[in-house]
Amino acid sequence: MAKMVESRGDLDLSGDDLGLLLSHWRPVPSGEHGESRTTEGAICGGNKPSKWEIHATSASESTNDRRILTSETEFMHPCGPRLAPELSFLCAAARACRHRGATLLDVAIAMAVVAALLAVLVPMLGSGMKRSGMMVSANNLRTLGQGYAAYEASWNGRQFSLIRSEMNNYNGCAQYSGAACPPSLILGADAYGGLWGYWIMGSRPECSGYPGSCGNWNVVVPLPIGGNSATYGLTTTGSCFFPNARGVREYVSSRFYDPLYYSPNDTALYSSLRARQFNDAAEFTLPTDPAQPFDSTLSTYAYSPAALWNPAVLRAPSQGGFQAPGRTTCPQAYTTPAAAQCTYPAAKTRMIERRWCQDPPALLDPAAPTEAYTFNAGRASRPGTLFFDGHVAFVYIAQFELDDATLRAQTGTDGLWSRDTAFGNDGLWGTSSIDGVRSNPNFLTTGGITGRDLINAP
Repeated sequence: MAKMVESRGDLDLSGDDLGLLLSHWRPVPSGEHGESRTTEGAICGGNKPSKWEIHATSASESTNDRRILTSETEFMHPCGPRLAPELSFLCAAARACRHRGATLLDVAIAMAVVAALLAVLVPMLGSGMKRSGMMVSANNLRTLGQGYAAYEASWNGRQFSLIRSEMNNYNGCAQYSGAACPPSLILGADAYGGLWGYWIMGSRPECSGYPGSCGNWNVVVPLPIGGNSATYGLTTTGSCFFPNARGVREYVSSRFYDPLYYSPNDTALYSSLRARQFNDAAEFTLPTDPAQPFDSTLSTYAYSPAALWNPAVLRAPSQGGFQAPGRTTCPQAYTTPAAAQCTYPAAKTRMIERRWCQDPPALLDPAAPTEAYTFNAGRASRPGTLFFDGHVAFVYIAQFELDDATLRAQTGTDGLWSRDTAFGNDGLWGTSSIDGVRSNPNFLTTGGITGRDLINAP
């Protein structure tokens, strides 16, 4: 990546007294006993002065009743002479308890109660936080989907993509950059006016001032789907990983590091970005913490690169199989299809959480200590998924795997994702699996936008 230039007082009581008083005061309508005057006194005959206002009624009324005034309601004090005998006994017990020390048995019981409460509440708290994160992520995905729909409405239905149909006339970046100024993926401007992005410098005079090189071609294309699988099998390059890039971001946000692009359940990444980038007003901020994950510039979410390549690229095996993009191999590869060409809008993913966010085995993958587990690293992973019809669901990888196996059994050859690309049978990130699962919904969907990632809508 290269850079271009009240309460009305505090009730001071012991725990026993407080529980007793709050259990037995009863509301009394304001003014029921006539005029009142403010004084300070002791509660229940104790020795601790109260900072609350204690009111005594006038002599013409019941002068022995004492009342405490809160912000809106007056309460009858429980220790006046009109109390029933059992309540008077409770008040006396409270006074006695105030002077009694705690025994070892009391402490042991208290500790046991606290431990029992923690055993119940901590899992509940964790579960509640997970559900809350899922709700936030689902709302993020819906909002992003609405932004893409607005973009498409502005561009005659065309999906956002940096590739151009004219690229079909050339075999890769070297040829294309000699004939035109290649597109670059722009992240945004920093607080000092520097513009950051993945630039590709063309050789023509009108684009000679651009920095960068054809090394960034693999970031501009939806996903580097040709070449050697050993090189690309664990890739996080490709414009599909940048839903927050300039060009489409403007439809939902003004900042690259808007929390909208990150799931709270993507814990390691979310926490590291919250420390600075989330609060920075600049359009783009470089990570300054060397301990941050390498891909800290990437969103939690990735849109479907399969849906951005022309459907001819990821042809089903029964129709001839995969065709690498290029003038001589697949001359229509760089023609991005319109969203309306989606054949199964309720079953084709548009965007997915690319990392294992819900109950991962650990925050980071031991095989790649700076990275979280990928979304397809285990059958128990349940990524948040936006479909082309706009609905969001959390679908287990086990379900994607089952539907793929079902279709392959029915057709004999064609699965829901393509195994004849440069990624091979492992697919994207398949070698990072912890339980042997091989599943590539969203990224390698057979047929691209005309295919589906599930047999039926979730």
